[in-house]
Order: sequence, then structure tokens, then C-alpha cells
Amino acid sequence: MENDPDLQGFRDNPKLDELIASLGELRKFAADASKLLRLEKSEEAERGCRLILRKNPEDEFAAMQLGVSLHFQGRLDEAVAWHQRAAQSQRFAGIGKFNLACVEALNGDKEAELQHLVDAVASGFVEVEQYLN
Repeated sequence: MENDPDLQGFRDNPKLDELIASLGELRKFAADASKLLRLEKSEEAERGCRLILRKNPEDEFAAMQLGVSLHFQGRLDEAVAWHQRAAQSQRFAGIGKFNLACVEALNGDKEAELQHLVDAVASGFVEVEQYLN
């Protein structure tokens, strides 16, 4: 691939180095946000996720984590929109639907909670038992 003449135009483009550096920076921010969530520093994680999304609005992982960070802060009304976005993504549909079920549980809507749990499992979320125990 290194010697592929079809890729020479990419290698000669100075913007490519900038793009690669930017992607590396975004990956680091995403890893930092994940670590902050594990440390229960959801406000800091929120700031990191918003920074990532300013640079790359299509970042599904940062969007999903933003929903979780808002959820952990008790800002459920704001979190729902991000959980819905995750639920509509291919990669995070299961966790997004599970998080929506959690919001419904906190709001006392058992019927909606159950439907979101069923949808989460149908979307591939397999950790339901772990969270319910």
C-alpha cells in the first residue's frame, strides 16, 4: 500500500498530516472522556465530549458518551436527545435504547422502560442482566 501509485496524491497532500494529527487528538479526547466517566467525573467528561463534537459532529462515540455524562449529572431531559441519537446509530443502538430505558425507569414509566429494554436486546445489547442485578 505504501508504494501504491493511486495513493500518491494523498501522500503528497499536506492536509493529510493535519487530518491524521487531528484524528489522533480526537481519539485521545474520547479516551479521556471514557476515563472521566469511569471516575464519575461527568462534568469534565461532558466538556470533553462537547469539544470532540465541535470538531467532529458525526462522532457517534462522543455523542453516546455525552448522553451518559448528562445522565450521570441528572440532566435527563438533555440526555434523552443524545440517547435517542445513539439509539438511531448503528454502532450504539443497543446502549442508546438501554439508556432510554433507564430514563423511563427513573421517570416511573414502566411500560416505556420495558419497551426500550426489549428494543435494546433486539439491537444487540447483551448486558441487560448485568445492569438489572
